[in-house]
Amino acid sequence: MTARYIRMLGSALLFAFGATATSMLYEGVTLARETARPAGELALGSYLAGRIARGQHDTDAASGFYTKALEQDPANEVLLEQSLLMDASEGKMDRALVTAEKLAAEQPGHRFARLILGVSAFKAGKFAGAETHFAAAGGNPIGDLTSLLARSWTQAADGRAKEGIDLLDSPKQPEWAQFYLRYHRALIADVGFRRAEAQTAFERAYKGEQKTLRLALAYAQHAASGGDTKLAQSLLAPHLDKAKGEPHPVARALADRIDAGQPVELLIKTPSQGLAEAFYGLGEALSGEGAGIGIGAIYLQLALMLEPDMPFALATLANVHEATRRYDAAISVYSRIPKGSALETSVEIRKALNLNQLERAEEAQKLLEDIARRNPKDIRPLDALGSMMRGHKRFPEAIVYYNRIIALIDKPQPKHWAYYYARGTSYERVKKWPLAEADLQTALKLAPDQAQVLNYLGYSWVDQGTNLK
Repeated sequence: MTARYIRMLGSALLFAFGATATSMLYEGVTLARETARPAGELALGSYLAGRIARGQHDTDAASGFYTKALEQDPANEVLLEQSLLMDASEGKMDRALVTAEKLAAEQPGHRFARLILGVSAFKAGKFAGAETHFAAAGGNPIGDLTSLLARSWTQAADGRAKEGIDLLDSPKQPEWAQFYLRYHRALIADVGFRRAEAQTAFERAYKGEQKTLRLALAYAQHAASGGDTKLAQSLLAPHLDKAKGEPHPVARALADRIDAGQPVELLIKTPSQGLAEAFYGLGEALSGEGAGIGIGAIYLQLALMLEPDMPFALATLANVHEATRRYDAAISVYSRIPKGSALETSVEIRKALNLNQLERAEEAQKLLEDIARRNPKDIRPLDALGSMMRGHKRFPEAIVYYNRIIALIDKPQPKHWAYYYARGTSYERVKKWPLAEADLQTALKLAPDQAQVLNYLGYSWVDQGTNLK
């Protein structure tokens, strides 16, 4: 047990045995349930250290502590459950599978045990067993939707695409779930060579409020693969609008392929990719909710259990690690994204920003400079360098990077206000006020309602006693 967690055990003991069990939740496990059957005395230290690590989102350490506790108390269901959740969060699926089998034997309706066992059976081509596991993985709204999507893809994998599509017509699902049902109905129809059904399902999904990038990519690739390049480009257009910011690199790469007349495949070509897409989509949504980060990570790991190189799932999992300040883990996950992906430059920039968070600024700067050399017209690495230098109060260096950015801008547009603002504030910090004022005025012309610009310029005038009126 590490010194970090030993130091915290005293307060944890008071909390675990002296506090009232109330609403602390993690993956459906309440504090009351955990304290109802505490670990044996020999396992207590590891158990409490695991809880502390878990509370700090250090699921890697928590996984190790719960495993150690299980060695001393192997039949304890609380330890089995927590070990399963931590191992699954960390992608330690071989270990999670062993625990899932034990836990499912004791708690047949345990959602995550059944999902892990279902994915394992699916990968082995044991579709009847997979469907049985997935059917038992419901019990709440998210669980019921997951169960339905997983069973549908399992039926598609078993050569029963029509049954899988029909299953998604379940009348019991709430309105918020309809997006997922329509989207996966379209994907299953495409994989099952039912193109007309896929087209109808895509149209229905796209009429809803959730016009996500992933839906646009899937629909555009469906259209382009069938020869309708005009529809495909119209679907991608909102994600290529340069007036609103940098186009998404994956959307841009797809649009370029279509423009060049290159062949375009479906986004989802196999049932395994489809099931991974189901877990990824739900995992991404859950990861966006603060309390759902732990659940989201498990869903993302289930997607990666099926498709280990899935770029979007890897990028989202890295984002989860960033949100919980596990920057080393984020860098490790980003490094798993295959080279040559349209996300490659974005991923390299994220890795550099994580290095900076780890106080490895020189490494981060070197990496970003290398990216900028390889992509001389790309503003993004220079923007990251400028922001990093400002964060370290290295304002003269920041000015150099913003000079390079602004030199790449042919005609300033509203979206460019931030570069002039950032350079202007940097000039102000090195006491070059005339240059700072000019940049701030330019930023204000580009974005007249930007509070940051208004405040900085206004307070600077007040400090100097000028333009008071």
